[in-house]
Amino acid sequence: MIRTLTSVLAISVMALMTGCSTLNEAECRNADWRAVGYEDGTRGSATSRVGEHRQACADFGVTPDIDAYRAGHAEGVLEYCTPARGFDAGKRGYTYNGVCSGSQETAFLEGYNTGREHYTVQQQISEYDQKIRSSESKLKQLRKDVKREEARLVNDQTTESQRASLLSDIRKHEREIGKLEALVLEYEKDKAVKESEYEQLDRPAY
Repeated sequence: MIRTLTSVLAISVMALMTGCSTLNEAECRNADWRAVGYEDGTRGSATSRVGEHRQACADFGVTPDIDAYRAGHAEGVLEYCTPARGFDAGKRGYTYNGVCSGSQETAFLEGYNTGREHYTVQQQISEYDQKIRSSESKLKQLRKDVKREEARLVNDQTTESQRASLLSDIRKHEREIGKLEALVLEYEKDKAVKESEYEQLDRPAY
């Protein structure tokens, strides 16, 4: 039988903490391979994940129980292959590893593809946010440059040739500021369109 949920979650947390190494020595030596397979299955990992466990545990002279792992994995996949889990995976941008089959895969992919639509639009909104922040940062610096140059322009110690150069720089920066301000407005407009699009996306009641 599969271990308690607490044990399974403990394995999951440790796997996440150790990254690609999957399991440490204590986990390898004490592993309930059915539970490990079950947890991998509920996360949508392919059965090939056991190869990573095998590699991690080889250093400690431990070989996974493949049959137990696969049995647990099959049970975990049944829990994973639902429209709700598909929607969640798609919305988070996770990759589907093809672990579902038949009608379960059809149902899972229906949710997954809907979730991917949410993810894609969210990513586009985030990209516009980044572009706006980057442009506003450049605008802030350019405005500082203009103020500094204007201060030098009216300084009594500034020569006529220096004033001419400063005026040229100021005009150049003001043109750049105008272009960036227009670009920010364009980004904000495009972002608003995507936000409206996101609000209209299908939100299945799974």
